[in-house]
Amino acid sequence: DHIIPAKGRHDFPNVSWVLHDGVGYVFPNPGKVNLSNAMATGKWKDINHQASTSGEPVELEVFTLWLDHGIKPEQAAYEYIVVPGAETTSLEEYTKNSPVEILSNTPQIQAVIHKGINRSHVVFYEAGKIKINDHITLSTDNPCMVMVKVNEKNIEAFSVSDPSRKLETLQLKTTAFVEGSGPDWEATWDKKEKLSTITIALPQEGNAGKSVVFTTLGM
Repeated sequence: DHIIPAKGRHDFPNVSWVLHDGVGYVFPNPGKVNLSNAMATGKWKDINHQASTSGEPVELEVFTLWLDHGIKPEQAAYEYIVVPGAETTSLEEYTKNSPVEILSNTPQIQAVIHKGINRSHVVFYEAGKIKINDHITLSTDNPCMVMVKVNEKNIEAFSVSDPSRKLETLQLKTTAFVEGSGPDWEATWDKKEKLSTITIALPQEGNAGKSVVFTTLGM
């Protein structure tokens, strides 16, 4: 929302978006934003201790954008959307009609959906349930990360991972109809409960933590 006329640190209240070098930063809940576009000096050797790394000082202009929660914040939260290839006019429109909706931003579940491409990304920090849209809910029996491609009442594809790399299997349940199987997954539909149960065999050993990706429509 602001044009920065001079180098240095700037604190702005009630900011809804910032544009820098073709990348937009959109804040669904406008608020105070801190920005610095000053020169910074450092040495590559300070972050890379290899003998061949130069110890000569390097001075460059650095763009830094941050939200200041203060000292020892309690129950603090933030939300922002990164928009590549942005322009001033497009960001003005984006803030009014954003295709990205934040479904949940809690210590238990963080989830968003991009309505333009019908993809939702959910981070479960514990077992829980999330409503993806008016027709689809998704739940898990363990912490995990799930990405789904939705089509109204259906889920067309899944990408599932276990960042903890501790689980051997993971179970998802969804109100979307999913039935079938693949090399790493099996799904059954309970007609009475109107609920699909999907069991995923997760990668192990050297591949632990890797995503399991599978499509479900057309099975």
